[in-house]
Amino acid sequence: MKKKHIALAFLVSFCPSFFLYGQKIYLRGEHESIVLHQKNVIARSFSASEPDSTLLVVDEIFAKADSNQMPLTIGEAYISHGLANMARGRWVEAEVSFDRAIPYFRKGGDSLAVANALDLLGYALLDQGYLDRQLELQLKALEYRQRYNAPRHRLGRSYGSIGNVYLELGELDKALENFELSLEIKNELSGIRPQNIGFSLRNIGRVYAGKQQYEEAIYYYDQALERFAVDGNQHFLMNTYRLLGQLYYDQSDYVKAEEEFDKALEIAQNIDNIGSQGWIYLDLAYLSEHEGNRLLAIKRLRKAEALFLESNTRLGLKKVYEMLARLTENLGDLQSAIRYSKLLVSVKDSLISEDSNKKLAEYRTRYDLQQKEYLIDLLQEKQQRDRSLRILLFLGLVLAVLAILFVYFANRRRKKAYDELKKEKEKTDTLYSNLKETQTQLIQAEKMASLGQLTAGVAHEINNPVNFITASISALKMDVEDLGELIDLVLKLQSEPDQQIHLTAILECAQRLDLTYIKSELAELIKSIEIGAHRTQDIISALHLYSRTGDREYQLSNLHEAIRSALLILKNKISDKVLIHEDFGDIPKMYCQPGKMSQVFVNLLDNAIHAVGEEGEIVITSYYDTSRSTICLSFKDSGNGMSDEAQKNAFNPFFTTKEVGQGTGLGLYISYGIVEQHSGSIQINSEIGKGTEMLIELPVKESAAL
Repeated sequence: MKKKHIALAFLVSFCPSFFLYGQKIYLRGEHESIVLHQKNVIARSFSASEPDSTLLVVDEIFAKADSNQMPLTIGEAYISHGLANMARGRWVEAEVSFDRAIPYFRKGGDSLAVANALDLLGYALLDQGYLDRQLELQLKALEYRQRYNAPRHRLGRSYGSIGNVYLELGELDKALENFELSLEIKNELSGIRPQNIGFSLRNIGRVYAGKQQYEEAIYYYDQALERFAVDGNQHFLMNTYRLLGQLYYDQSDYVKAEEEFDKALEIAQNIDNIGSQGWIYLDLAYLSEHEGNRLLAIKRLRKAEALFLESNTRLGLKKVYEMLARLTENLGDLQSAIRYSKLLVSVKDSLISEDSNKKLAEYRTRYDLQQKEYLIDLLQEKQQRDRSLRILLFLGLVLAVLAILFVYFANRRRKKAYDELKKEKEKTDTLYSNLKETQTQLIQAEKMASLGQLTAGVAHEINNPVNFITASISALKMDVEDLGELIDLVLKLQSEPDQQIHLTAILECAQRLDLTYIKSELAELIKSIEIGAHRTQDIISALHLYSRTGDREYQLSNLHEAIRSALLILKNKISDKVLIHEDFGDIPKMYCQPGKMSQVFVNLLDNAIHAVGEEGEIVITSYYDTSRSTICLSFKDSGNGMSDEAQKNAFNPFFTTKEVGQGTGLGLYISYGIVEQHSGSIQINSEIGKGTEMLIELPVKESAAL
């Protein structure tokens, strides 16, 4: 047994919670075990790709489940057991498992589970040649599903199953009708697995192949392969490659046919599907016979015979014995030909009898009647719904008339109230306009007050790089003057006849000036001037961003840049012993008014710098809350903190804890209004002796239409 099978069995036995993750957990009955039910779900999911693993899990369920108290769990285990045997091509074992599941589902009162078991039992009988019995079971399954309002995808499966029977009987139009109905139902559903769609597409391709419409068949087969590849269902991929091989064989493209058969055989051997291996060896035998290699054909037929005997695939045995009888007779081996002819007669007798044909005709007739009755029931239900709808429409019309009368009289009362409200609104609009103008004036006043406090520091910040540039220019001027003499000598060199004398003078001048040093110094001076210019440009950019409070347009902005600009503006206020920590996360850009947001950051950082004084630390943190699509910004200082009373009044206008002349008391008030204007929130977390944190939360907008 493969190691991965053993590992899977171990995990299912000792780590059920690992497999339960993401699964829907519910009780199947009063005494049904949740854990065993979930193991059934796991066993079912591995039945096609890992049948040996499924059998291990099912054996454990049989050992632990009480058949009297947990009939549904036992029934589900038999279904998983049967699916695993079908994946290995062991049709008799699959038939027994599905048949045993039915009484347990009936005992548990789950009629839809009974329908599913009947459907699967019919599939297990298909390759054994019991077409009459299969059609009977498929019809019962459809009847149960229609009667007990099964989910739509189950009805689609029933139509697909019945289509398979008609396909085996050669009634291609009937088969296509059922397959297309099955596909139509599946396409209406959401969340259905790709392989379920692929199954219907493949069946439609089989019908077109039977009608010799090969281009349409290849189209549907390719579509099916794409869906099977998504789910990685090796069993369905194998069958589709085999069908493609048969199609190319029918078109006499024997090279492509053998390629597709080889793909199918490799998968069948990997998943240990003995029934499918037998069919593929039979296909390859037909190919060998056509190519004139009768001995290879007989060898492949005997391989197929052994596989069909093991899986009880009697339809396959019939075709094998027909071909072996013909080939051995052609080779002159009459004794073998007679033996295979007898075996063929034996298999034929067990496959189709006169009674079976009668049953098939009876079941087909019953199916047609059942479908007509089903459609009549649907029509009657529709007529009943139409009558109910007409009654409801009449009542609705009466209610509408009453509602119109009510609205008419209500509107008369509302019009009078509206006129009064309109007058009040005009007064309110005037007050609001005045309030908004006053707020704008307060914001500008606070801005001007802040600018007045920042002017000296900013001037000092600009003066440093300007002095840096001035000093570098003076040194640069001296170097240029030194190089002037050398340049003059070079210029004279072009007009003087005795160039050797001037070359000597040029070399002496160059040695005296130390050109290597001058070249290095010039590079350093130019670099210094560039640094000074960039520093000046950064300060001006920061001031420009801060000064844009009059800009009412929302722009896509980087809040980290706005915070760094605010720090640059306030740099002169920050003591050398104050540490600034930037813990910036990955936040998206957001639509905002950049100037106003910069003003908020300057106000908060100015308060934090004032709180820490000459020594301390300020931590600026940012992160993006994906669950709420919100940017969170934290400005935390190590100052003395705020009292409860100060926190309550912090956002009131003209309230300040700073000394007279150091603050207007409008900073936090204006900041609160700006953040609220951006649909955000700002709050204070502070404790005496432990510092203060200002927390801003800003929702990220997808456009500028705020």
